[in-house]
Amino acid sequence: MLAKSKGISRKAQTATSAGVLVGLIALLIIMYILFLPPEVRQDLLTENETSSSAGGTSQELKTLLDEKPGRLEPSSVYEKYADGHTVGDLTVKVSRNAAVIKTINPFYIKNNIFGTISKQTTFEIKNLETVDNIMLSFAVSSHQGRLIVKLNGKEIFNSEVKSYNPSPIQISKDELVEGTNTLEFSVSGPGIAFWRENYYEVSDIKITGYITDLAYQKSSSSFQISEFEIENAEKYYIRFYADCASSNRGQLTVYINGQELTTILPDCGSQQSIEVSTNYFSAGQNKITFSTDAGLYSVQQIRVIPQFKEIKYPIYYFNLESSQYEKVKKGNAKVRLSLNFPDDSEKTFNLRINNILKRVNTRNTKYELNISSDVVEGNNAIKLEPVSTVDISELKVEYYSS
Repeated sequence: MLAKSKGISRKAQTATSAGVLVGLIALLIIMYILFLPPEVRQDLLTENETSSSAGGTSQELKTLLDEKPGRLEPSSVYEKYADGHTVGDLTVKVSRNAAVIKTINPFYIKNNIFGTISKQTTFEIKNLETVDNIMLSFAVSSHQGRLIVKLNGKEIFNSEVKSYNPSPIQISKDELVEGTNTLEFSVSGPGIAFWRENYYEVSDIKITGYITDLAYQKSSSSFQISEFEIENAEKYYIRFYADCASSNRGQLTVYINGQELTTILPDCGSQQSIEVSTNYFSAGQNKITFSTDAGLYSVQQIRVIPQFKEIKYPIYYFNLESSQYEKVKKGNAKVRLSLNFPDDSEKTFNLRINNILKRVNTRNTKYELNISSDVVEGNNAIKLEPVSTVDISELKVEYYSS
């Protein structure tokens, strides 16, 4: 009897241990499922399509469409930028004028057995690119021998001057330097007639040339471009009129943000139109610059006009199988459309389901609509047309039956 009681006790202990073990395993499985990411847990439990039985009925849920449309802009936003950016009138000019670079006081130079007296002077050239046709002119009231002139140590004249007003000496730009240039006047020696003195009395000495004024060669103006415009523009056009205010017409160069765009000889008084790639522009401040190499231009009615890409609002497609459509038609199943938004701002847009228009206006972060009466067997289309700017984080179409 005691042995039998001990056997029963051992069986009870074994059963209790087994129950505890099963409970622990079940608890671990539940904890594992709870700590899974939501989307993985959903797939594990439903695999995106579920069937359940309760009182002899089954329910089916299936996702037909799941998209993330993002930001949609209405056509009115494009129209806002259609006229482009107006830039103020700009004037560019390059003038070339005769100028006296240096005036030198009269001097006397000589060369004899007892010594020589020469004359040295300097003059400045700030920019070799802006000077040309440089001349040295002077008058000689009396002389004996040959006059020698050196520029920066290089002889540029060595001859007897036989007239009071000799022809000016042409100075080559190759013999000049930017900055300080040195000019030296001297007279040749008497040679074998050593007792004789060679000399020159020089007056009215001038260095002249033509100076090109580049102070107004370039002129710029700035304008702003939005990120929306940059993202949606296909290309740009720059349009302007060039009024030629001088008979000396030079070439006109256009720059965008420091990049050379084109160089033209403008048709004065006629509108100029230049096609420009979007690569020249950036969101924020942009700068347009005009430059000329000669003449005077007044650049007027400057406009930078974007040409936008074709406006295409998204169309999404989903398929409804024949068996599913039959259930929807008989009222045994439904098709639901849901939209999720990132905020509770006012949202207005048109929703076209197989070209059936539905107007949506909501402040909710989620919008649901039963579209069972709008679907067809096979391929179905949903188009979104914003009336105001709208951000849609998710668009989902689900089929469910009961």
